[in-house]
Amino acid sequence: MNKTFKAVSITMLMIFLSPLGVIAADSSPAIKNGKEVAFDYVLTIDGSVVDSTIGKKPFKYTHGKSDILPALASQLEGLRAGDKKEVRLSPKDGYGEVNEDAFKEISKTLLTGERQPNVGDMLRIKTTDGNMVAARVLEIRKDTMVVDFNHPLAGKALSFAVTVVDVK
Repeated sequence: MNKTFKAVSITMLMIFLSPLGVIAADSSPAIKNGKEVAFDYVLTIDGSVVDSTIGKKPFKYTHGKSDILPALASQLEGLRAGDKKEVRLSPKDGYGEVNEDAFKEISKTLLTGERQPNVGDMLRIKTTDGNMVAARVLEIRKDTMVVDFNHPLAGKALSFAVTVVDVK
């Protein structure tokens, strides 16, 4: 069989099989800006699972719209449906280092509701400009309490096991 006939035969076979989905994932869209992406993940910190979509709906976002951590988004760039990837982010690439300036002492009179918080509770506090922010109670004193406005995952190295479910 001559080389030209072989090349034409392989090309014809690829054209024939492509509509059947037999040709590999290279024909599926890759993650890039503007693409709608769905992925499953397991997030671990120091070997312990802290969040996961397993058994739930996949996480969905639009790539390039700052819907997820930028360092995670950059690691997903170019992946296709079915691809799996382990992604490790340092604290600075995740939710940042712990900022000691984010520890604030606030008056208990600012609290609404009947229940008094306990150490470790997460509170939603209204700022002077009307925004709601989350804070974790670190210490309770007589008339005040010390709260931490850092993200709960600040200072933590994050490990994601990602499986891309869909790219549109």
